[in-house]
Amino acid sequence: DYRTAHAIYERAFEITQRVLGTYHPETATSLNNLAVLFKIQGQYDYARLFCEQALAIREQVLEPQHPDIATSLNNLASLDQSQGNFSEALPNYRRALAIREHSLGSFHPDTATSMNNLGLLLKDLGDYEEAQRLYERALVIREHVLGTNHLDIAQSLNNLGALYLRKGDRGKARPYLERAFAIREKVL
Repeated sequence: DYRTAHAIYERAFEITQRVLGTYHPETATSLNNLAVLFKIQGQYDYARLFCEQALAIREQVLEPQHPDIATSLNNLASLDQSQGNFSEALPNYRRALAIREHSLGSFHPDTATSMNNLGLLLKDLGDYEEAQRLYERALVIREHVLGTNHLDIAQSLNNLGALYLRKGDRGKARPYLERAFAIREKVL
């Protein structure tokens, strides 16, 4: 129900901006929520506007290595990637990963998400080796932190399987894809 979601997010933005001011982390969060909603709906110009505003606020009011800056960078990179602007997405994904590794550590689920996202882009760019390395690191983190039957683990397994398929190695792809399927079947 995008219309209702938009009304709620717009109201939250108005309240945070009025009560906390334009340059406040919660105002940036409200803008970020609007950006994600517009991206889902394919309204990329609005999504970009709100992504960039949220990032600008966060960079102004937060420490340079704050995880919320990584979130804004990730969302902006995702927007660029969805529009085929890979060269614009790449530095933002890399910076988001660096911030998360620094602020959250190498074994945090959000760090694994950044590795996964960067890996997806690198796969699209044809850098299969770095994509594989990132997918494998993300899988290790997720298995360590989340256990063995989590949907994020299935995502990592699926990404590795898809990468092996792209490389033409069905034999290596199959166990990853089967395990991903088994997890999803069990959880869902």
